[in-house]
Amino acid sequence: MNIINELQEHLNKKGLDNFKIHKCFEILRYIYIGQNIRDPGILQNDKHFTNFSDEINILKSLKLIEQIRWKPFKICELYRTTEKGFKVGKILIEEKIRKKHNKIVNKCVEIYNSYPEIFGFLIFDYMGENLTFPKKRDYEYLFDWKDVLLNDIRIQRIKNDLFEFLKSLGLCVETEYYVSTRGGEYRGMYYVIPSELTNVLQTSTARRGGLSEENKIICKIYYFLRNIEHILSSENMNVKDMRKEYWNQLEETNLIDEENRIKEIINEMSRKNITTEYTELLSPEEKPPFLIKNLTQYQIYLKKNIPTPLIEQLFKAPKKKSVIIRESIKITDSVGVKKYEALEKKYGVPRSELVDLFIEISKFEIELREFIKRNLKEKYGDSWLEEIRKIKIRTNFWNEIKRKLKERFGEERWFKNIEKFRITISMVEMWEQRKEDDIKNAVKPERELINYADFSDYLQIILKFWNNIFNGYFKDKEMLSSQLRILNNLGRRSVMHARSLDEEKVYTTKYAIKWLRSRMGSK
Repeated sequence: MNIINELQEHLNKKGLDNFKIHKCFEILRYIYIGQNIRDPGILQNDKHFTNFSDEINILKSLKLIEQIRWKPFKICELYRTTEKGFKVGKILIEEKIRKKHNKIVNKCVEIYNSYPEIFGFLIFDYMGENLTFPKKRDYEYLFDWKDVLLNDIRIQRIKNDLFEFLKSLGLCVETEYYVSTRGGEYRGMYYVIPSELTNVLQTSTARRGGLSEENKIICKIYYFLRNIEHILSSENMNVKDMRKEYWNQLEETNLIDEENRIKEIINEMSRKNITTEYTELLSPEEKPPFLIKNLTQYQIYLKKNIPTPLIEQLFKAPKKKSVIIRESIKITDSVGVKKYEALEKKYGVPRSELVDLFIEISKFEIELREFIKRNLKEKYGDSWLEEIRKIKIRTNFWNEIKRKLKERFGEERWFKNIEKFRITISMVEMWEQRKEDDIKNAVKPERELINYADFSDYLQIILKFWNNIFNGYFKDKEMLSSQLRILNNLGRRSVMHARSLDEEKVYTTKYAIKWLRSRMGSK
């Protein structure tokens, strides 16, 4: 019995119904996430706690949370998990992520398909290893290069929409950051996420990085030129200090190698009488790098010519990449590789990706069969196949009855009566029939009978022996079923039956394989 079940049983004995217990766990999960806002914990005044004093007291009595006073301010009290509460909260979050995994991936894919580089920027550059994010910020000042993009209202909407979606799943908390030292008001609304969510977001699509290096440099140049404007428009700073401060900030922003690009921008503004000409830092002349003549025009020119074109480019909708896979098959090794002809059309999925996907699916299916066989053999020895024989499936003997159906019901109505001829037989018996068909057709039969299994058979086998064997690997039946169906419906059938395929299907299929492999090697 795990710690969650123990707590449920303990609370049931105390007379709490399942709804009340669920609310207690929900509050604990909320505190587990929200305490990432700062080291001491989440502010007690959070509106989420207003109507749940009973649940809070229950969590305290179980020593799952503690109430502390933040030392800088006597008026500021917070909640945080205890060591035991942290363990329970982590389990609750991981369980929630497993249950909501497909929804998270679908949301990420939706953003990625529309704006791939903006998605990469938000997930890798902006969120990265951070867990707290301001809901609303004063973007009058640029605190780093990322604010160049976050200043755009459209990117703000995409960001907030993602956090609101995660909040609706119970995987994001919205809470205040601090208390005013004057009036005691709670201020600074932030979105907070759990650390367990980061990897899911970063592996949800094909994107494996943030903004391109070139676009990062563009943002950094704009950030740098705006950040040094107070120096180069000042009348109170001497030339030596100007040059020194300019160099320091150029170095901090990693733009020393980009001085020539900055020079071009400044000299273009000098021709418009917005600045003086640029003086290189290695020049022997003791001059400022440049001086700003008109600060307002300087700011307008920079915004119009640096971030605005970049952001417009990022919002250009990408062409939909989809392709109908044509039948052109050539077997080249023991796994079997499908060579697809005429696939490299404009906006089509590259042929190399299709071949890789076919190989990946084929290899994984072999791994899955071996995984099932190995575990059953360890449990039941040489009689493992007889254990599978106990699994019954419904099927129809198509070739034997198709002709009779047509004779009896006519050419137009025969297919409506298929269900009348469906019967239940052993799964292994069906495999044996397929092997006999190979022999009749002069095809060399498979050495292993399980090689004749349908892909849907694997799930039935795993679920049949769930308690005795496979629960230890996969933990979550719903998640397992979901990932196998994604692999089969989106990837395997599309590749094997020459159906339409796009990037979303390719990468969602690859993620399903990745998840299944990780669980198969987890015990």
